[in-house]
Amino acid sequence: MENTMTLKDDKHRVCPVWMAYMFDNPLRKLFHDPRKLYAAYLKGGMKALDLGCGLGFMSINMAEMVGDGGKVFSIDMQQGMLDRMMKRARKRGLDSRITSVLCSQHNIGNPEAVDFALAFWMLHETPDFRRTLEMLHGALKPGGHLFIAEPRQHIDKKEFTNTLDEARRTGFEIVETPDVKLSFAVVLRKVM
Repeated sequence: MENTMTLKDDKHRVCPVWMAYMFDNPLRKLFHDPRKLYAAYLKGGMKALDLGCGLGFMSINMAEMVGDGGKVFSIDMQQGMLDRMMKRARKRGLDSRITSVLCSQHNIGNPEAVDFALAFWMLHETPDFRRTLEMLHGALKPGGHLFIAEPRQHIDKKEFTNTLDEARRTGFEIVETPDVKLSFAVVLRKVM
């Protein structure tokens, strides 16, 4: 049985499914190994969300990390991405740990509070990143962590600094600025 939740699908400057294959492949682990990137923040039994999950590279790895007692909500605006992600998860025997959520550009649609949230290379694609930060803040449990990575080829340092300023205003504090290849990155904690 496939776990799927559906919301209205509004398209906004999002990565098309065909393009996701270019960077969502096994070689990506050489640059972005989820076990190394999230080990300090994502443990067995936790609930997590992957906003803009695409083909599921991060979601599937996160599902391995949370184990049988955990749950990953894989959220995307494109049903095609979610379908391919769940197919990959089934092949790995991890589909029972993942719930796919079809969201809209105005509502991420996460049904439960989570311990960890990920927005990897997607915040710049949202029509209102401030509202997206507010929704992520609302989705996290108190003290929960949000990991943001944005591609250097799409945004500059000033834009990323603006994102950090808005995150602080939203109720996050900076925990760490990890070194993530080809990216600006930050780990935030929900403080209020």
